[in-house]
Amino acid sequence: MCNKILNLRLWENDGKTWNRSVKAKEYDILLVSQFTLYATLQRGNKPDFHKAMPPDKARSLYSKWVELVKKEYSEAKVRDGKFGAMMQVE
Repeated sequence: MCNKILNLRLWENDGKTWNRSVKAKEYDILLVSQFTLYATLQRGNKPDFHKAMPPDKARSLYSKWVELVKKEYSEAKVRDGKFGAMMQVE
């Protein structure tokens, strides 16, 4: 996943769309943990998170992933949000 994020071509270059990656453009990256992506809505109208990873394990996995992205790209260009916190991005 780390290499996919760093090399995913989402920006244009010389008029060619989908041609440059965050790495090629030397952009900054903001990584945000998003536990709510692993939920199901199959029963009723409430999201069910029972199959999601427990918070302690998820926090550890997320921290390792952030460190890997920093190592593979640039520690100065990678920032992360606070795990489990309400965040505002300006």
